[in-house]
Amino acid sequence: MADLALDPRKTALLCMDVQQFTVEHLPAARREALLGTIKRAMDGARAAGVQVIYVVAERRADFSSARNKFTRGRPAPADPAEAAVRMKIAEPIAPLEGEPVVRKPRMSAFYASPLDSMLRSRDIDTLVLTGISTNFVVESTVRAAVDMDYRVIVLEDGVTAGDDAVHRAALASMEPLAEIVSAADFFTGLRG
Repeated sequence: MADLALDPRKTALLCMDVQQFTVEHLPAARREALLGTIKRAMDGARAAGVQVIYVVAERRADFSSARNKFTRGRPAPADPAEAAVRMKIAEPIAPLEGEPVVRKPRMSAFYASPLDSMLRSRDIDTLVLTGISTNFVVESTVRAAVDMDYRVIVLEDGVTAGDDAVHRAALASMEPLAEIVSAADFFTGLRG
């Protein structure tokens, strides 16, 4: 068990890319387990006074490039109604009134988004990450956050990828950079 010793006033829980269109592609059992873990983590964070922040992938034509393999394979929706549907956060973990939703145009939660300013204005120095996909938004956000001197914690049961082997490899890749812990360890760290 990890000894996290978290200060709730200086900690934020990020829920990244858990949009309806991303959870639909997960097998039902994995989807329900992930959403259940994230919901429990959010409820525990809220009860302890931890800031919950949502991050959503907003594909935008003006942030797409034919040179970028990732964005050219994922074009921005041309129809605003379709874009709104893709931005919808999965219902079981929908934001409460007043909780911020950060829109990001690329993989990392920090790239071309107001996230860093939002965190620094709240004097937050510790990030707890949940989301889909471990090898995309989670890993890229870990690397950016570490470069910006945030303490980073990844809830290993609060993240997933389309393939379990890819998920495990991404967690192993992040292990030297972030604390990889269970949601249960996170709850203990909030109480301790």
